[in-house]
Amino acid sequence: MGEAFMVAKRAGVDMRTMFDCIRASSGNSFVFETGGPMLMQGTYDPSFTIALQCKDNRLGYQMATKHKVPIEILGHAMQAYNKAMYKYGDDAPCYIAPKMLEEALQTDLRCEEFENWEYSIQNVD
Repeated sequence: MGEAFMVAKRAGVDMRTMFDCIRASSGNSFVFETGGPMLMQGTYDPSFTIALQCKDNRLGYQMATKHKVPIEILGHAMQAYNKAMYKYGDDAPCYIAPKMLEEALQTDLRCEEFENWEYSIQNVD
């Protein structure tokens, strides 16, 4: 997700427009809808740690290995998340991995329109 946001930012795409377009498309997910704004706020979701994310990734990988299911993409994701955990510490927020890209490219993913953004779930009958 961070890479997609960075491509958009460096290409001059309006970040809010990009978010709204993906949110209204088949590319939407809970992670995108909640994590994307947290990247653009710079909070990276402090409610769940990178250590827990890495543990969940390992459990998924172990289950796939046990059942002989090749999952190359998870292997790549695990490398990125582990690298972020080693760099920022176990208690870093779970979406911290894109910060490494921000630092490497000296370009942040902030978008003022998400400064006071909140996510809530309303039960609609």
